[in-house]
Amino acid sequence: MENSRRKSSQSEQDKSHPLSNQKKRDSSSQNNASRNRKQSSNNDSSTSKKHNLFKQSLYLGSDYMKTFIKKHTKDSFKCLKCKDDILKKTGREFMWCENLYSHITSESHKDNTPQNEQNKLKGLIEKINKKYSNKKIAGNLQEDDNDDENVQDRNTIKYLQFIAFTVSQRLSFSQISQIGKFIQNLAKEDQLDFFLTHYFDEEVISKTISQCFRPALKENILDNLMNSRYSLSLDTATMVGQSLCLIRARYLQENYEENKVSEDIVDRIVGITTLKESSTGEAMHNILKDKVFVENDIIKRNLIGLTHDNISSLAGEGIGLVGLIRKESENYVFDLADPCHCISLALKHSLQELPDRVTEFVEGIHTFFAYPQRKAKLNRIQEELSRPKLHLKKYVSTRWLSLGQSLQRLLHIWDSLTEFMVRKNQETQDKEKN
Repeated sequence: MENSRRKSSQSEQDKSHPLSNQKKRDSSSQNNASRNRKQSSNNDSSTSKKHNLFKQSLYLGSDYMKTFIKKHTKDSFKCLKCKDDILKKTGREFMWCENLYSHITSESHKDNTPQNEQNKLKGLIEKINKKYSNKKIAGNLQEDDNDDENVQDRNTIKYLQFIAFTVSQRLSFSQISQIGKFIQNLAKEDQLDFFLTHYFDEEVISKTISQCFRPALKENILDNLMNSRYSLSLDTATMVGQSLCLIRARYLQENYEENKVSEDIVDRIVGITTLKESSTGEAMHNILKDKVFVENDIIKRNLIGLTHDNISSLAGEGIGLVGLIRKESENYVFDLADPCHCISLALKHSLQELPDRVTEFVEGIHTFFAYPQRKAKLNRIQEELSRPKLHLKKYVSTRWLSLGQSLQRLLHIWDSLTEFMVRKNQETQDKEKN
């Protein structure tokens, strides 16, 4: 009881004491100031996070938008077409980034756009509406701002997948670059829908080339043969058990550039066909009628020369192809046995006269240096001798001209080969002694 009375008395004294009241007022004032500072800090923080940042992705890949939308600050932009109207309405020339698309799609921006740009503006609005068909455009782009990094990551992953796939198909860097740039240009023009509406099966692609491209290309070549003198080159080959005949045409074509006329030699494949059961001169003549002459007298008259590998069915004056063409032609047709093929045949028969030990030596030394370790040791010796690091060039018996290249390289690195053999012989002797 006594303690209670003391506490009650002390409490009454504290309330009546002026210094005690002043302390309470000061403490209350400090608490209020602290709360105000926290609230102000929170308000500033919410204000700083309020606006989206200006990013290049806002342009949606549109070069047209870049002509009138310019970055003002990190989170605002200026519209060069509407800056005066914006200044009158808001008292400032800029707008926040989250209002970009709602501004472009507004009637006021449309009114400020010149008549000759209305189609471009319409296309831009269609692109915006397509991208945000399931979103509210006006004042609600925060989702895009938050997803930008995720979108960039997804795009990077897709890019890496594309590079990995093309490399796995053994395409060269140059081919990958050309394909990538072609698809990139289509993407900029928003013209990739055909990937979803067309098929890419091998059979479909084959039919597209044979039924679409082939007729157009052949028509173009035949038109050129009607307007220019030309020569033909014929060759046969066996592939996958079938005998094939290839026909190439060579002619001059005029090019017009900067008021200048020039003539270029054009080399085109006119046709590839199977010889089936016969490869006689008459069979080859029928192939030319079907693939080149196509019952066109002008094309037939424009033929001035024929080159081939000098087999009798082509070179024969009687029932050979050359003889049959000359009988029907009004003009003389020049006949040329392919010089390269003739030289190759001459070399082939010449090699048969060489002693066997020559080719056996070349083949043997190539077999000896087939091991990577021996090649590495040869390179080390060449480096010690201050010689270029060169390997042997392989001789292939079915490629007769390769013998000359192989012998030339053999002579070029002969000193390093000799040193290699001397050291190898010394190592063998040392091992035998040990």
